[in-house]
Amino acid sequence: MQTVIQVISSSETSLREAIHRDHELPHYRLVVTRVKRRGRNPGWSKMRSKIPGSHGAINFKWDPAVRILQCRVVTKQGCTPQAIIGDFVNYLLTQFEGIVGSINIISR
Repeated sequence: MQTVIQVISSSETSLREAIHRDHELPHYRLVVTRVKRRGRNPGWSKMRSKIPGSHGAINFKWDPAVRILQCRVVTKQGCTPQAIIGDFVNYLLTQFEGIVGSINIISR
């Protein structure tokens, strides 16, 4: 199963970079595991849940032209994405309260 999350921001600065710098991320049971930036435009990142037995990941990239953080949630081995999506949305709404304008979640 794949789910797409679009986070629309009012900030001109990269939400992707802000997530990387945020020391509060582990408190939301999330960890950034991979980052690709150098020599690539736009860069991308991969986030995983710290929940034991969770087989999902969130791949995300920042689009500065439209101020949208584009995310793909990918789960494997019959797991559902609810836990990682819930933790991620909770994190965004808590840490970026004045920046996040809307969050669109599309399931495919």
